[in-house]
Amino acid sequence: MKWSLNKLLLSALLLSLCAMESFAALPPKYLAVKEFKKCLGSKQIETYSAWCMPAKKIAICPKESWSQLKALRGKDKLPSC
Repeated sequence: MKWSLNKLLLSALLLSLCAMESFAALPPKYLAVKEFKKCLGSKQIETYSAWCMPAKKIAICPKESWSQLKALRGKDKLPSC
């Protein structure tokens, strides 16, 4: 009986760890863009500051980085400044 209970508890623990892993959020895709900070602006939203996409490329922003940021779609797309 004790062995079965231990196996059951171990199985439940492994299952819960797998479930937690599947709900983990992935980092935003813009973080993978080289030198993204040189391309983005920021705007104040109530009590915090958020990255935003300027209408025009900033002079110090690398062209490749700008292209990658402009290509983001859906939930990965940054809000306009």
